[in-house]
Amino acid sequence: KNDADIITLAREMTATKGHNAVLGAIKSIKAECDKQETPSPALTDAITILVQHVLAAKPSSNRLDINTLLLLASVVGLATNPTQYYSELATAVNLVAANLKEKKTSMLSWSDRGKDFITDLLVPVHHAVENECTKEGLMREIKAGLLESVNEIEVAKDYAMPDEAEIARKAGFSDVHKFLLSPTETTLNLNLSKEGRKAVHRLIDYSLGYGKVSHSSVGSGRSRYLVLKKCDAESPADLKAKKERKEKHTELLVKFSMYQKYTLTLPPTGTKLGLILTTNTASGNMTE
Repeated sequence: KNDADIITLAREMTATKGHNAVLGAIKSIKAECDKQETPSPALTDAITILVQHVLAAKPSSNRLDINTLLLLASVVGLATNPTQYYSELATAVNLVAANLKEKKTSMLSWSDRGKDFITDLLVPVHHAVENECTKEGLMREIKAGLLESVNEIEVAKDYAMPDEAEIARKAGFSDVHKFLLSPTETTLNLNLSKEGRKAVHRLIDYSLGYGKVSHSSVGSGRSRYLVLKKCDAESPADLKAKKERKEKHTELLVKFSMYQKYTLTLPPTGTKLGLILTTNTASGNMTE
């Protein structure tokens, strides 16, 4: 196709094609630009039209997901007047990062929920963009986020449910009452008869209220038992992910020279430790 056809096709795509088709066109044009030492004006004009269209998406549309932002970060430098689009890209990235950090799931695409705003978004975009001003702004956000993360003090959560526990007590479920009253227990296994399990089901589903406690049956026959879980409790998988995320953040602090690890080697067990004191002849003071 000639130059005019390429630009016309880009305009038609933004008017008639869906979001994924536009992203596909951006990828195709980028691949063609990578083959050329200096991309042709037609290609840069076409990619400008497409990038401008994607960045114009409303924040509530969830279209600016992490993969889209990473793609834009890799092509914005090819656009006409890239400075303008770098600024718009940085705004979009910071908005998605804030939604990830604050866990505003309704503002995120399904694929982004549970992602880390630093390691999955800010750092990759920082590596992809070529504009120094944008890089500096992203690095400030990265460092601030890392420091906040590693310095965050984990406060033990209180999982006690006194109101629900009282309902269970009045209904005669002593084990469930103790479980709901506990500030630390999040899971309870109950070895009950079929009728007993049904009674607990009714207690949870109709008396305690929706979304408070979940129940599931495990095993079969006489070994079948009921598992109760407090719905707001973090799962082992969540705790593991949180630990791994903090470790990654600490590694990044070291990488960015904001934090230095020291290894302390302890002497063998039984080694006697002491101080060597010397006298400063000039002052007469003892020093270590």
